[in-house]
Amino acid sequence: MNYAKRAVKGTSIVFFISIAAAFLGYIIRMVLSRNLTPSEYGLFFAIFTLINFIAVFKYLGLGSALVKFIPAFQVQKKHDSIKSAIFSAFSISFFVSLIIAIILFFSSGFLAEHYFKSPSASWILQFFALIFVLFTFKDIIRYSFQGLQKMFPFALMYLTENLLILLSLILFFHLNLKLFGAILAYIVSFILIAIIYLPWLSKVTGFFKEKTKFSKKISKRMLIFGIPATISGVGSMIILYVDTLILTYFRSLSEVGIYNVVVPTAMILNFIAVSISQVFFPMVSELWAKKLKNHLSVGINTIYKYSFALIVPLVLIIFSFSKLFLRLLFGEQYVVGATSLQILVISMVFLMIFTITANVFGGLGKPKISMKINLFGASVNLILNIIFIPIYGIVSAAVTSLISYFLIMMLSMFSLSKFVKLKIPWLDWFKVLVSGGAFVLLIYLLRSLLDINLYLEAIICISVAGVFYLFLLRIFKVIDFSEIKKLFFN
Repeated sequence: MNYAKRAVKGTSIVFFISIAAAFLGYIIRMVLSRNLTPSEYGLFFAIFTLINFIAVFKYLGLGSALVKFIPAFQVQKKHDSIKSAIFSAFSISFFVSLIIAIILFFSSGFLAEHYFKSPSASWILQFFALIFVLFTFKDIIRYSFQGLQKMFPFALMYLTENLLILLSLILFFHLNLKLFGAILAYIVSFILIAIIYLPWLSKVTGFFKEKTKFSKKISKRMLIFGIPATISGVGSMIILYVDTLILTYFRSLSEVGIYNVVVPTAMILNFIAVSISQVFFPMVSELWAKKLKNHLSVGINTIYKYSFALIVPLVLIIFSFSKLFLRLLFGEQYVVGATSLQILVISMVFLMIFTITANVFGGLGKPKISMKINLFGASVNLILNIIFIPIYGIVSAAVTSLISYFLIMMLSMFSLSKFVKLKIPWLDWFKVLVSGGAFVLLIYLLRSLLDINLYLEAIICISVAGVFYLFLLRIFKVIDFSEIKKLFFN
């Protein structure tokens, strides 16, 4: 199978399973928002955000290192090195996570009083310390599948995780466990994930057939690669999570709750970039190791063009029906976040291009470049958030994210052009934007003409405008259906 077909097949598997998983993730948030008060919902995700932000430190970039080194070991046929890399990454990550969890557990009272300003936060943080450790098992397993380019179990893990969380939530809310039930659902689900998928990983790698040793040499190589990736990850986490962290300190927990239904609604669009990048990252590593630079250049340019064409109509759909989405999924009390949602979905275009580019840097073995770019964007984001969030709340949080994502997108593409022959498809992107403009104008025209059920109206408008959008892309020669057919079916 050629690289183009591998990329398309792998991306398709990850994308469609991720969409199903994201759908379940949405139902999870709907179940949580309808069984908890906005303040409880806000507190839960304020703590969840803090845990996710801290989590980037415990891996020391070893997850990204696995995705980088496993394909290289495969090319070199060093199968024992693959097992040693996985075991070493898990051992280091588990030890670090245990130390951080102990610190979180004993500082829970202080954080509850001085940061979250809620007595309930103390016992919730103590349970989340356990969740923090359980993260390690599922994440290292998932990184290993990605490095091995086993995209089906890699993607399926996320779907299984959300399904288990959803079923557990339904059970525990039925037992009237409320906030404790929400936390217990995550604990149970993460334990089950490790039990289900560790044997699968063992079958692929032969992990338990022979004694696997901790390798200082491999660990050192991975840490040299991974620590810059960790710093880069801190930058990404600042841009993604600092809004919530600062909102928690300066604004009400209810506003935090509203913003935490807005952000995931926008971030669902990033599944396009994540699906592409998760497949492309190890493939870039393989192509670079084989010195197939022309293949790599063509692949990047093609991905830029088609991913942009795919995300623009989705952005415009959510932009046009922002209030409807929030009302339908979370309830009337969350509709006040519509303006923030419209701003954030636009920023997803910039985030998508950066996410793809940053993963290319990882595959090239140059994570320090994306690290520097991420830290620059994070600094801009942090400064603007501290200045404007206390005054303007969630709208300013959305605007600062948009500015940050645009800056890091431009810097990353400029930097990548120094290593790979990069032909940024500006003309194709302009044609996509023109087609997208026609797409949204047609939606608003149809909405003014139709006087029917709101949900039926949305389906008709999106369907008709979507066909028109594809027609324009074909007329402008942005997409080639015969090329797409060849990639999928030949």
